[in-house]
Amino acid sequence: MHLGVIKKYKYALLLTALILFHAVNNYIWLRQDNESLGYDVIHHANITFSIRQDLLKIFLSGESPAEKLKSFIFLFTHVTQGSLVWPRLFHFIAALMSSFVSHQEDVFFWIRFSNILYFAILIVSIYLLGKKILSPAGGFLAAFFISLYPGVFGLSRKYGLDFPLIAIVSLAIYFLLSCDGFKKRSYSLFFGIASGLGMLIKCQFALFIIGPFLYTVFQEFISRQNKRNIFLNISIFITLFLAISLVWWHNILSSVSRISLPGDISLEKGRISYSLIYYLGVFYYNISPLLFAMFILGLAYLKNLKKLGLFFLLWFLVPYLFFSLFVLYNHERYVFPVFGAVALISANGLLRISNKRIKTALIFFFVFMGFIQFFKLSYNYCWSPFFASSWIVHPPQKRNHRLIMTEFNQIIQSDSSPEKSIAIIEERYFRGDSCLLLSYYLKLLNDKNDISLSADGVICPRSQVSGESLSKVNNSEFVIAFSRSPTEPDLSGLLRFSDASTRAAAQDALRQLRKYRILKRSVLSPNGIDIFLLKKEKPAP
Repeated sequence: MHLGVIKKYKYALLLTALILFHAVNNYIWLRQDNESLGYDVIHHANITFSIRQDLLKIFLSGESPAEKLKSFIFLFTHVTQGSLVWPRLFHFIAALMSSFVSHQEDVFFWIRFSNILYFAILIVSIYLLGKKILSPAGGFLAAFFISLYPGVFGLSRKYGLDFPLIAIVSLAIYFLLSCDGFKKRSYSLFFGIASGLGMLIKCQFALFIIGPFLYTVFQEFISRQNKRNIFLNISIFITLFLAISLVWWHNILSSVSRISLPGDISLEKGRISYSLIYYLGVFYYNISPLLFAMFILGLAYLKNLKKLGLFFLLWFLVPYLFFSLFVLYNHERYVFPVFGAVALISANGLLRISNKRIKTALIFFFVFMGFIQFFKLSYNYCWSPFFASSWIVHPPQKRNHRLIMTEFNQIIQSDSSPEKSIAIIEERYFRGDSCLLLSYYLKLLNDKNDISLSADGVICPRSQVSGESLSKVNNSEFVIAFSRSPTEPDLSGLLRFSDASTRAAAQDALRQLRKYRILKRSVLSPNGIDIFLLKKEKPAP
């Protein structure tokens, strides 16, 4: 390639190389950790797999194109009676990307690897933002550093709504800044589209753009410029935003739907103080001590961005204060979409250093150490009080969950009983995503398996055994249970997850389960938890 062409497109080539670097590493990492879990990973994978199966049925059906489109729209917008769960855009994109995979065992891998699409969007968006407010070099530095935040590359190997939310928030902020105070109609259109799509990923999207948006509107309306064009462009943005987001969120207005907030509202003083400190720790751990130091340096030079300094600070502060003040249940991933602001503030701080030698030395140091940290945290155990992010505490791990479920399923299917109902008894030490993963494999092995989980695969402290779950347990021919002892299954989870209304039924179910016969025992890796397959004993004739 001609040297002049390389120089002209050097940043495009560098961005491509950065995206490929993460694509290759995520591919290698996920292939090694073939059953990687994390908060809600398998929950969203299950939804995606279900949509994938429905999409394949639609594509392969003999219906007319119009009927197929109608079925597709219904699948995208349909809400189960009585509940309103998260939107389906993220799941649909992954389902479409994985629908071309012919081998069922690879579906789970490709569903999770689909995050590379959002990684590319994040890297390009941060580069464009940095290029706009700093320089092409500043944009690339910001994109490079955000891609090396442990919380970012660690979360990219999981599967949930929070990683694509980081990307779509960054893209929307770029379009908002490019609107030039809503003077430019084309970028106002793009901002409306990106914001609507953001709401179709997760409704918390609005928290991350509301501060910069209101600040931009306020700045323009206190100016002396012609307001008519600005007002029209804001109206276009709002119209597009509502038209796209209400494709799903119109269900809030329906009487058949209800929505659960991510946490209860609380203004207890002690809890607020804890949360404010907790989320500062989240930034420290998930950015890493090394790159957090660069962020602190960037804050010292924030005033050099003039009005844009407050723009980016609001992107950071509004979600931080909202989750600290109002949301009862703290979780680090809630604030990850502010990392774009962190990276840009950090890159600005580096570039504002006046001494050229010191600036060059620091850039080289952070780049070199960033790479060392990436490989160390990705492929080696490195737990310490300085690295406590839940996304980076282990290298890739081989698991045998699929293998054990294959063995259990062979035993279940060989049984002469016409009913193949299977109950999974969850325990405090083995529940949620872990149990959902086992149910996922059982469904994958035989879609006629009727599987129920005693606490519905819920991870949060509000996990509870319902009367309906207990009824399914009592009527199941097969039961999967866990234990920390190889001698017998531990069934205490039925009582620990029950309340006053279900305690008697849980005790009755426990008595019934003790009569079940053990068919198979194995040990789950890397958990070290014993897993048992039990079968109901038929009454003597």
